[in-house]
Amino acid sequence: MPDQHARLSPSGAEKWMNCSGSLALEAGLVDEGSEFALEGTAAHALAECVLRNRLNPYLTETHKDNGTEMVGGQRAADYIGTYPLSHLSATDPGPQVTEDMAEGVQRYVDTVWALAEGNDLLVEQRVDFSDVVGVPDQFGTADAVIIAGTELQVHDLKFGRGVKVDAENNKQLQLYALGALEQFGALQDFDTVSVFIHQPRLNHESEWAVSVDDLRAFGEQAREAAAAAITVAAIAECEGVDTLPADVFNPGEKQCRWCKAKGFCKAAEQYHLNTVADDFVDLDRPIAPQISGARERIAVCDNSHLAEVYSQLDFIEDWCKAVRARASSELNAGHPVPGFKLVEGKLGNRAWKDEEGAKALLKDQFRYKNEEVFDFKLISPTKAEKLIKKASPRRWPKVEALITRADGKPAVAPESDPRPALIINHENDFDDVDAAEAAAEFI
Repeated sequence: MPDQHARLSPSGAEKWMNCSGSLALEAGLVDEGSEFALEGTAAHALAECVLRNRLNPYLTETHKDNGTEMVGGQRAADYIGTYPLSHLSATDPGPQVTEDMAEGVQRYVDTVWALAEGNDLLVEQRVDFSDVVGVPDQFGTADAVIIAGTELQVHDLKFGRGVKVDAENNKQLQLYALGALEQFGALQDFDTVSVFIHQPRLNHESEWAVSVDDLRAFGEQAREAAAAAITVAAIAECEGVDTLPADVFNPGEKQCRWCKAKGFCKAAEQYHLNTVADDFVDLDRPIAPQISGARERIAVCDNSHLAEVYSQLDFIEDWCKAVRARASSELNAGHPVPGFKLVEGKLGNRAWKDEEGAKALLKDQFRYKNEEVFDFKLISPTKAEKLIKKASPRRWPKVEALITRADGKPAVAPESDPRPALIINHENDFDDVDAAEAAAEFI
């Protein structure tokens, strides 16, 4: 059997537990990453440094790669302007700590630190769940683990502005918790395990408590799923991915969201085609009552089916983006994609090659006035809040009184969304119009 080191990652649990063919299809694919992923990694490094300094205020956090030090205090703002990932590359320092990053990280730090008071806090704790899934060398790193008497806490920081993630039944956190339970269960009898998701930039925190027995029951499900995924991956390596039966693939929103193979997965393609094509007709055609004596018209998509299709739109759009990215990647690598080619895209926006030279030319030589060559604009309320609220709290109410905000436009959301539903009553609207017209005639 091939080396399975870290293939069953907790962050990928939705993939390999829900779709046993995902490991086989992703084999050999490189995660290209993104600027958002790098920003998240930098935020995690910042949070780790602050928490470790709080645990030991005399500690200088030292990266293990090449000894580069992140020296600072016990608040995230102490690191504004620094580069937490500079040790990873001699030429690219990575994302810089901004005020926005520091503010989000500080919210996470404050929450974890408050929960850790009087308890044992472990930062960036490696947890091994190999025995749980029955596959050697399977592990992950929990952002924070807190041992609070008979309660074991696992905390996960997610720094992006993307999709909200809930702690309840979260597979990634349950695997972290099982690993921590294996590691610390001999030292303490735990009754409850609590898992936490922190998404400070979405103002979202989610907590879920699960009994040790229920957590171990999940572990049995993970073991079965791991065995299936490893078996399918071994078959694919020996006989080829094309030999795998269709039933080892199980497309779905959660398992496909971060799958590196979704751009060329035939099962995902068929799933989306079925979703769109199954009883799907022209949505632009209005639903109107049949006119007596007229030829019967084929029924259009009713609202029940509209709801079914609408619920899949984000999933479908995500798949479309993956297909576009895959085609672009293949063409840029010099691999032909029949019927398509690379062409030069739209030119970028014009910019000054030498801004100081342009300013000297326009101002000094051509004698244009300041208002003719410079754009002056009042800062936004958001920037004003950052500038004034913390520095001069007494002044902020006067500034806030000058700020207005337009009402939000109606937006479609699932029924599970906590916001109250808008009441739309067109019948009353028509009644008001009729009453107004009657009053006008009376006058």
